[in-house]
Amino acid sequence: MGMFVTLRITTLYIIFQPAENTKDFHNPRVVILTLQLEGNDNDDDDNDDDTSSATTRETQDIHIRLYDQQAPKAAHYIQQLASLDDDCTKCTLYRGEPVPPYWGSPDYPNRYFNGGRWGPPYALVQGALISNNDTIQLPPAESTSTPVIQKGMVAWAGGKGGPHFFIALADHPEWNHEHTVWGEVVKEEGDLSKLHALLLSRPLVTTTQTLPVVSNFVTPISFTLQMA
Repeated sequence: MGMFVTLRITTLYIIFQPAENTKDFHNPRVVILTLQLEGNDNDDDDNDDDTSSATTRETQDIHIRLYDQQAPKAAHYIQQLASLDDDCTKCTLYRGEPVPPYWGSPDYPNRYFNGGRWGPPYALVQGALISNNDTIQLPPAESTSTPVIQKGMVAWAGGKGGPHFFIALADHPEWNHEHTVWGEVVKEEGDLSKLHALLLSRPLVTTTQTLPVVSNFVTPISFTLQMA
């Protein structure tokens, strides 16, 4: 008489679900530059009382996606600044360079002065990320992350390190691989259009005694930092 053996196979499914406070380090983080804009409430030319004019304050957010993987030292520095309240009082945008209509045109000489295709003006907005906290050191130079600058990229203006930075308003192939790129403007927010409009609405002063010729905001624009 034969014997029958019954095998019962149970499949066990284990589902791992991360805790709510687990951080995804592979998901690029976004830092928000909140620009502190000032304007005049009294634009009525018929009002002769100069003492009645009032200054209004408005804010405008610029979202920058950090390159955590490509430029971790810069990303860490900026996250440190954003984590401390009122620690970025020296953070300003001070230089404004509109995009000229002939930018990159082969009809113009391949140079960045004396009527060249690469300016002036130089298609960028430049500023500074300076901490008041002595414990926060400027980030050392990155060993990588020096691509050719494309429109919307954010990079150190000093080449490999900060604290001065710029936001490219157009492609900059003329700079090759000279600057460390640590972020990009979030295209979905339309923030590049905000910066273009800012250059049209804020007065600029051009210094022609230097080379390259530089255009600065008459009144630098302060900003604060926070992580999205």
